[in-house]
Amino acid sequence: MNTKPIRLIAEALAEHERQYDNLFDHSVIKAERYRVEILKGLLAIAAKPNGYGYVTGKPYRSYGPTKKEKYRIAYLETDDEIIVVAVYYSGSPDPLFWVERVF
Repeated sequence: MNTKPIRLIAEALAEHERQYDNLFDHSVIKAERYRVEILKGLLAIAAKPNGYGYVTGKPYRSYGPTKKEKYRIAYLETDDEIIVVAVYYSGSPDPLFWVERVF
């Protein structure tokens, strides 16, 4: 089975790293659990990119929420790759802050 490469745009990568750092400051265990959940999500997306629903009214699909930390991964599949547009907390006051990103 051939899988497409996954690329995180700069904003998504920065969000992921910032969240990991914030969790690490409070609990190494929570930070590592978050990292594992995101990695599992990326692997699931790579294995079945069309297996997750669309964000209402947008061309993006959304994986999640993850089991413990309740994060989502928003992505777009192209002919050549899977582009991760955001890694975001589903319980945030504005969980769709990222929908207007240009990449």
